[in-house]
Amino acid sequence: MNDVSQKAEGQLKVNSMKWRNTDRKNKEREQKKKENAELSRIC
Repeated sequence: MNDVSQKAEGQLKVNSMKWRNTDRKNKEREQKKKENAELSRIC
């Protein structure tokens, strides 16, 4: 494997990790919104 493709491979891994983290944060935010909506409906 040459140097360029190794760098590209590493960059892809980093990008997919970033995407996964962003995705998880978005899901957590959505979950909090839902929970807050439920709470405000109860009160």
